[in-house]
Amino acid sequence: MSQLPPISQPECLTTEQLANHRLLQRHGLTVEAYCTITDLALHEKHLGKDSTRHLGWRTSLPLPQIVRRDVTTPGLAAAVAYGFLAAVVDPPYDPVYGGYRESSVVVRLTGKGRTLHQQSEAELDG
Repeated sequence: MSQLPPISQPECLTTEQLANHRLLQRHGLTVEAYCTITDLALHEKHLGKDSTRHLGWRTSLPLPQIVRRDVTTPGLAAAVAYGFLAAVVDPPYDPVYGGYRESSVVVRLTGKGRTLHQQSEAELDG
């Protein structure tokens, strides 16, 4: 999805690419924000929503799946404002995925974000 071409020439897009554009526009999301939602949904699917495994980290307590994103990531603020993602103010561990240290924010998937991901996967599988 991160390779989604611009919609400026719809006649050059495939049916799937047009469907992807419609999905993003309907929810007011950018490709980058949707990819963050997808990343977290895949982490939860493979590692569990709350898990002792966190892509390289092992903990003694089940902790939520979180990722670090630069605050300038296009659409990130909107995804948080719409409630698809939530900012984690005091993260229980430093997520290795994302790699940002300064001017960054840690986010987690919300129930609304999970629902969006499930619906979009079903729609795109179609």
